[in-house]
Amino acid sequence: LSAATDTRAGAYLEGILPGDMLSSAGTVAFDVIDRGDQGTEVVGASEIKGQAFAWGKGERMLNDVINKAEQLARRY
Repeated sequence: LSAATDTRAGAYLEGILPGDMLSSAGTVAFDVIDRGDQGTEVVGASEIKGQAFAWGKGERMLNDVINKAEQLARRY
């Protein structure tokens, strides 16, 4: 994580995607929104600049973070 802040309805989180041999470094950002009895909504986006092909890196990272957050939420 590179930034995290509370919002009126939840939280906003930013992180850094490290570079690797297939793609440049990038960023990932999430809004976590508390919907009360309806649950929690997580909306995320990733950006890898200067890259002709991201090779699914951003999508994999978004899915990984959402899955881990869901696992943690089940513990509480």
